[in-house]
Amino acid sequence: LIEAATQIITTLIQGITTVLPMLIEVGLSLLMTLVNAIVTALPTITTVAINIITTLVTAFVTALPMLVTAGVSIITALVNAFVTMLPLILTAGLQILMALITGIMTILPQLIQSALTIILALVTALIGALPQIISAGVKLLMALIQGIISILPTLVAAAITLILTLVN
Repeated sequence: LIEAATQIITTLIQGITTVLPMLIEVGLSLLMTLVNAIVTALPTITTVAINIITTLVTAFVTALPMLVTAGVSIITALVNAFVTMLPLILTAGLQILMALITGIMTILPQLIQSALTIILALVTALIGALPQIISAGVKLLMALIQGIISILPTLVAAAITLILTLVN
């Protein structure tokens, strides 16, 4: 069973390594589309966010007395239930812990060997894909920086408007 699981994981890692460049390219494309959509929708998002925050604060202030009463009742009921069930919880927890320790001790040698095999396969795959990962990371960072720079005037204007709105 351990050998089969190791083989499955090794095959899975090899498959991921094969499609990793395509996944990185799709991820970058998806991220760029998302950034562009956020930039386009930023004025609307800002307005909606202000409205949502205002509504939430108003609702919270209105419901605060009821929330405090309900919170105290819930906490009291939980504490009472916990105190009542504490001996059973401790006994069950001890039994679970002992079974877990016994199980781990039984399979520890096989677990160590499998872990070493998996780690070696992962390290090998990552080392092989390192140039592509670094290249994709640089492209992603540059695109993010360019996106931030391009929307900086809009962000500053929105921040000023937000501050002036909050002050007034």
